[in-house]
Amino acid sequence: MKHNNILLTFCLLLASSSASAHVGHDHNHWSSEPIHMLFYCVIALTAVTATIWTVKVKRKKNAKEYQQ
Repeated sequence: MKHNNILLTFCLLLASSSASAHVGHDHNHWSSEPIHMLFYCVIALTAVTATIWTVKVKRKKNAKEYQQ
């Protein structure tokens, strides 16, 4: 399980660096603000999802240990 988390983290970091450093990145363009807000919303949603998933996995693991 730990190896999957490391691999997922590596893939997300690799993808995010290429997405944020694109050609034509202009902060004066009219679409810059909505694009950046979407980017930050995705980051927040990913953090919330990861937290909820981690809590569920830990609860499930603790429940199995309690039953044994």
